[in-house]
Amino acid sequence: MRPGRRFAIASIAAFVLLFGAYSAAIWYYSERINSGGLQVDRGSEDYDVEVIAIGGDSITLKGGSPKDQPEIVGLEWPEGYARADGLISIDGDIATRGFSLISGELFVGARVRYDKHAWCCDPLAMGLDFTHIRLNTELGEVDAWAVDSGSASWVVFIHGKDSDRTQGLRLLPTLAAAGWNVLLTTYRNHESSPADLSDRHNYGLTEWRDLESAVQFVQNQGAERVVIAGWSMGGATSAVFMRESGQANAIDGLILNAPLLDFERAVDYGAEQLSLPGFLTTSAKWLADRRFGIDWDAMDYRDMASQLNLPILLLHGSADDTIPVTASRLFAEAYTGPITYVEFAGADHTTLWNADPALFEQSVDEFMSALP
Repeated sequence: MRPGRRFAIASIAAFVLLFGAYSAAIWYYSERINSGGLQVDRGSEDYDVEVIAIGGDSITLKGGSPKDQPEIVGLEWPEGYARADGLISIDGDIATRGFSLISGELFVGARVRYDKHAWCCDPLAMGLDFTHIRLNTELGEVDAWAVDSGSASWVVFIHGKDSDRTQGLRLLPTLAAAGWNVLLTTYRNHESSPADLSDRHNYGLTEWRDLESAVQFVQNQGAERVVIAGWSMGGATSAVFMRESGQANAIDGLILNAPLLDFERAVDYGAEQLSLPGFLTTSAKWLADRRFGIDWDAMDYRDMASQLNLPILLLHGSADDTIPVTASRLFAEAYTGPITYVEFAGADHTTLWNADPALFEQSVDEFMSALP
């Protein structure tokens, strides 16, 4: 065989191999966009942390990526709950932390999991009485907790993707002490709520209607002031509510914790952390659009910075590995209304209270006190 012919065959073979690898890579990452961003996950039952020692007010744990856990974190298992406050030492996947038992029993050899919400179960964990209610939405009933402080001022809390109402427990004591009633609600695709008709997360495009039902509920209770507190995807849902709902004018302020205001940028950020080349990310997003019908532009809410004019408390952690902190920085700079931006040094996604409870509570209290 002539050298030129051999070279041509080798070049074609190399191209086929490279194209095959490229195709496999963009197919794989497009599937990750779907599974990690769109598909509904109602919670893992994996208890991936082993208790290997308990000594008075300390506990030693193995597994669960201890370096990724915040300063204050919960420990959860089927029969109980504990809190691990402060890191005493760490060696690989073994960590010793401060320890306090909240409920149940814990022993060496038990399997638990870390819980960044840090509080278990319901508002009683905070020493607050509450009423369990069912809200009517267009898809059916969803669960909510109502904490009544005896006023006509309400905060409606909406949690993030694949989370639940306990995400808002850290916010409760500050709001209750300031005299605000609080409704902690869930929405479609979460807990026992109905599934979205699309059977996937839509980052506010459909979820805002469930938030509207919650706002309508507090208005029916005689609310004279209403603030929405949205965490992560709850922030996206809050943004769409303010754009689409006829009740938006009834909202007196927003508290946004690491809000997802641009789904595409969050996907790019995840790809950057995996060190994916830009052309692969672009191709994977194109393929994800074709496979799963993603309307990237429809899930970009950054223009709300010029469309809203109500007080906003915007909170974000500088070490957020889910939504880039730069997104909130840029929104705060572009916002044309009154805004308070507080950044928490070293805090990961929505774990701001865990990193600095005093700063978190002070920021919320000062914002709520300044509302008219």
